[in-house]
Amino acid sequence: MQNLSPRIEKLWQLAGHCRCLGDVGTDHGFVPVRMVENGLVECAIASDINKGPLERARVHVDEAGLADKIQLRLGSGMTVYKPGECDVFIVAGMGGLLIADILQASRDVAESAGRLILQPNTCIPDLRKYLWDNGFTILDEDTLAEKEHTYIFLTVKYTGEIRTSYSQLDLEMGDILQGKPDGKIYYKALHTKTTRKLAGLKKAANVNQEEIRAAEKLIEALEEHL
Repeated sequence: MQNLSPRIEKLWQLAGHCRCLGDVGTDHGFVPVRMVENGLVECAIASDINKGPLERARVHVDEAGLADKIQLRLGSGMTVYKPGECDVFIVAGMGGLLIADILQASRDVAESAGRLILQPNTCIPDLRKYLWDNGFTILDEDTLAEKEHTYIFLTVKYTGEIRTSYSQLDLEMGDILQGKPDGKIYYKALHTKTTRKLAGLKKAANVNQEEIRAAEKLIEALEEHL
């Protein structure tokens, strides 16, 4: 198989050893192919909502000679999986709100998984809020800088424990990253993004003082960790 991007490599490394992998939004199918080839999983199910990506995945699965170990399913999110069918799921490369919608639409499937590897591209605070409000525990958080992008990866498991106390800063920064050296990678990128946002807010015709104060507070908190 061709060399994979650092982001894709990170996904299959975080998924680790498991019995059956579920790759939601598989695109090219690179992750399940790599994991089966490396003996990390016995089997995998790769799904996508669109036919085009699934056909690209089929090509790579066939080229690797793994059609007997990797199933391909067309459908939305986790709706094409059964509870307990996969012990690890990867849901990556999409917005945080969409990931939350996918989990909510198939709660029985999501709750049955041993681990969920989530990689949101946007709306990370919204995803954290959904997880904390709905009994999903964030076991770990990792970051990765690749070219101009900085990615965050959440390792999650449903425990039924609902978090009742957290601040907006907790949602923005997370708990785990604050205690990890590589958290600074993400915090540096978030600092740059928030600084630009603040500048835009101050120039806006209708100045939103509440948003300005929130951005300033986040920048101050980030600077304490940088």
